[in-house]
Amino acid sequence: MYYLDDIVKQYCLETGDSTLQNYVRYYNFGVRGVRELNRDVLYTMKTVNLAVNQNTMTALLPVDYVDYLRIGTVYQGRVVPFGVNNDLAFNRSYDSCGNIQAYQNWPYNTVEPLSGISWGGFNMFTPHTINGQNMGGYFGIGGGNNGFGYYRIDTERGVIQFSSAWDTETVYFEYLVDVSSDAQGRVEVHDYDYEAVLAYIAWRHAQNNQSQTFGLGEKRNRRQEYYNQRDLAKMRRSRFTMEEAYQAIRKATKLSPKI
Repeated sequence: MYYLDDIVKQYCLETGDSTLQNYVRYYNFGVRGVRELNRDVLYTMKTVNLAVNQNTMTALLPVDYVDYLRIGTVYQGRVVPFGVNNDLAFNRSYDSCGNIQAYQNWPYNTVEPLSGISWGGFNMFTPHTINGQNMGGYFGIGGGNNGFGYYRIDTERGVIQFSSAWDTETVYFEYLVDVSSDAQGRVEVHDYDYEAVLAYIAWRHAQNNQSQTFGLGEKRNRRQEYYNQRDLAKMRRSRFTMEEAYQAIRKATKLSPKI
């Protein structure tokens, strides 16, 4: 693992320009390069447990959040994901003091009065009764329903809106981060991405240079070098071991009856 500061200093040594002003410029180029690589190649991920406000049924998104990967709960060591529901209404009810009011929704595992269907945990196999008689499962509901609850990302307020209450006070959240840094705030760069970040700084240096030092050919060459190094870093991440290949083959091998 390297730090962006090391890569910028390396570029300063190669160009013979180690002034503080240019160091800040190159460092800014490097941050932009790491951010771009993170969207296309790195996919730097973090995992946190978010606290859920049981009144508003929301959880605050982390400050370095870019996009989410999985939202759910942990059961017996495995992640059980919630379902996404883009029809879920955001909570926009405020009291006289301007605070968000309690979220008005049907509690978990209670009957919704309009349809008579249990709001939490139902599916096509859930039995229901009419006048004390078991009528079997719900016809026409179909699959894909989620018994743990639903969510929708509220980017305007920077929260996750959930559909209903449950026993746990936290949710499991996997998400992509903007720029990975350590406790001291130093930007981290993986070994695979060292040359790609260095090439990005060189390309942006030539692209943003106001003088005639770099011609069009040099700018194109530096741009192409960056994309070559980016593709190489992506290839290095896509490698897999023979054991992983054997495991994939074993999973794909299934018995079937002869007809």
